[in-house]
Amino acid sequence: MRSREPITSTRVRLHGVGTRALEVGGDGPAVLLLHGFSDSADSWRPVLAELSAMGRRAVAVDLPGAGHADPLNRRSALATLDGFTEEFVRAYAGDSPAVLAGNSLSGLLTMRAARSADLPLLAAAPIAPAGLAYHRRLDLFERGVRGLSPLLWLAGSLPVPGRLVRLYAEWVYASRLLEGRADRRLARYYASHYRRMGDLSRIGGDLLVLAAASRLDPLAPAEIRVPTLLIWGSRDRLADVAGAELVLDAVPASRLVLLDDCGHLPQVERPIEVARLLADLPASAERSAPSPLNTLGLP
Repeated sequence: MRSREPITSTRVRLHGVGTRALEVGGDGPAVLLLHGFSDSADSWRPVLAELSAMGRRAVAVDLPGAGHADPLNRRSALATLDGFTEEFVRAYAGDSPAVLAGNSLSGLLTMRAARSADLPLLAAAPIAPAGLAYHRRLDLFERGVRGLSPLLWLAGSLPVPGRLVRLYAEWVYASRLLEGRADRRLARYYASHYRRMGDLSRIGGDLLVLAAASRLDPLAPAEIRVPTLLIWGSRDRLADVAGAELVLDAVPASRLVLLDDCGHLPQVERPIEVARLLADLPASAERSAPSPLNTLGLP
């Protein structure tokens, strides 16, 4: 096992969007990492550290509208994210095809990118991906945001001190998503990207636009062209693991790994297991598994 290299942060431009990339050096196919909705590349720091210790090159990037990236163009939100993802892969794949992984919203973006015949992808790893099946909790949340949207826009103009906004964002991330099962410092990274109430209302608007766009242009799993490893937490309360069957039935070289006692953010809660799975792709996606649902539970 090699010693871990420091994570470097670089300002880059992809698909016309100014953003930030976090990178560790190493050998083998690059492992390219996309974060979930409203999160940032910082959520991949634990996995980046593990991949660095394995001697694998890996890069995580802030999506448009998140972290240190430029705002998302809502008029072409999903097309912008698709184009951004494809340019990210082409820019960082290097001399050989790369492994692309994404959590939640970016799990959907990963599968959408895996449909491309000319993208240099070795394998895809959607982690608790959006776009397949949802728990009622998430449907209710979206309806709530839509119903309260006029108030959210008004709240965005309130002069709430930035420190209180960050404390609220940190509490939401730590209590509602991490649920005490991961390093609290990651909640502080998450909160650091929110400086004013307008940031919270902007995220609400992005959510509504992306939800509508994904319904108008749904994923067709049969179009996925590369080995695919689905990674899911058994305690995920947002994305329903039942949706994995749509991919397992449609993609011959696909497999599901179900992580016991894990929620919606496996890369944060179980970074060692996730890093090992990503480093093992595409072989792990091509293996057959013993259960009817093609699943494997890890401790």
